Parts: sequence; C-alpha cells; structure tokens
Amino acid sequence: MNLHGIQPEQVGVLNPLLIMLLIPLFERIIYPGLQRRGCHLSHLARMKWGMLLAALAFSTSGFLETAVEEGARLAETAADRGDATSRVSIVWQFPQIAMITTAEILVSVTGQEFSYANSPASMKALVMAIYFLTTAVGNFFGGVLYSSLADLNRAVILHLCSFFMFVTMCMFHKIQTHWELQEFDGPETSFSFT
Repeated sequence: MNLHGIQPEQVGVLNPLLIMLLIPLFERIIYPGLQRRGCHLSHLARMKWGMLLAALAFSTSGFLETAVEEGARLAETAADRGDATSRVSIVWQFPQIAMITTAEILVSVTGQEFSYANSPASMKALVMAIYFLTTAVGNFFGGVLYSSLADLNRAVILHLCSFFMFVTMCMFHKIQTHWELQEFDGPETSFSFT
C-alpha cells in the first residue's frame, strides 16, 4: 500500500476527528434541513439507515482489501521483474472510514439518544448502563467471531460482516415498524359509558 508518508496507525485518528466534526453537522444542519423539507427521520429510522451505511462500508472495505491484496501481489511480481511497483494508495481508505464513521453516528449516537429519551426518569442511568453493557457484549462476540474466522481472507470476512449487518438491518426494520406502529396508535385508553 502506498502510504504517502502516513503511518498506518495515524489513519485511526480520522474516526474520532470525523465524529467530532460530523455530530454537530448532523445535529445543527442535516437533521434540521431534512425536517424543513418534510423528511422527519425518527431515531429508529436513523439507526436503520446507519446499519445500511455500515453494511455498505464493510462491503467497500472488502473490495478495497481485495485491491490491496491484488496490488501487493502485482507489486511482488513487478519487483521480481525489476519494474516499478504499483500499489494502492492509503487515501482510498478515507471514504470508507467516513462511511463507517457516519454509520456509527447514525447507529450508536442515535441509539444512545433513543435509549435516554424513552426511559423513565428514575431509570435513565440504568437504561444507559444496559445500553453500554450490550455494546460491550456485542464487541466481545464480534472479537470472538473475528478470531474464529481468522483463517479466512480478510476481504471475505469484511463481506461477511456486510452481510450480517444487512441481515441485522432487515430484522431491525421489523422492530422499527412494530415500535412506530405502537407509538402512532398511542397508549391504550380505557373508557366507560357510565
């Protein structure tokens, strides 16, 4: 991979930097702009779109990994012949990092907002603790899954992650639909004729 003087560890700075830049952009410009145009995205809808974007980011990463591996193979062949090496630029990672960061904002940050907004006042801390616990458990099982698939090609693993995220999004869509129908119908009220 052609690093252009950038160390691989330095690319990891992009995610927190983009989060700090994109959260205010979404909160102050994108969401209000969509609402002015009549497109109100509920918390659950944002999360669903974030999952779709995450699936696309994983798939994009898989294609990029294939290009990197192919570029490395071609570079070895070219070096054996004494030709100039052809490598994939590290800059190609920036779009997929921006995609996964945006997906993180749409899923994780919005999930925190949803959890906090929909919990009773006396249970907000407990609900947030459970939210973060589920994130920790999910990260643990993601690590176990990745370790068990370590023998597979990295591009294949990324495409599998994309597939799993897409399946998760489809299941989440059913939950979203059920939740929003309940929310639309409102709480059941009892009345009497007397």
